[in-house]
Amino acid sequence: MFCVYKNGSVESVFRGEFKDDTGTYPAAHLRAIGVDGRAELNVYLFTDQSKSGYDKDFYVMGEITDAAPDENGEVIRTSTPVERNVDVVKAKIKSKITAMRSSVAHDGVVYMDKNFVTERQTVDSI
Repeated sequence: MFCVYKNGSVESVFRGEFKDDTGTYPAAHLRAIGVDGRAELNVYLFTDQSKSGYDKDFYVMGEITDAAPDENGEVIRTSTPVERNVDVVKAKIKSKITAMRSSVAHDGVVYMDKNFVTERQTVDSI
């Protein structure tokens, strides 16, 4: 993946060919010309890491930041995780616990290599 990086920000992101007023450049050509050739066109390799690396149960994606091109000619996009509201997190965790409890109670139990069926009707009657 490539991006056009000008004036300290990413202007566009693309996968295929790059077109500007000087011509059309296929992705294979952009890879072949190397870091210096792409820098003349303001085209750099692009990696988006903004949607990974944080726990989605406790955080949401915050402000997105594009780093300046490094010595390898790559721009890396990241985001700052923002903590979720405590009440939202509590509700989500409670729903996961309820689902897990129901799964254990209704899907059976294995004890000493024997499978004991715990169907819904029996569990509800107990």
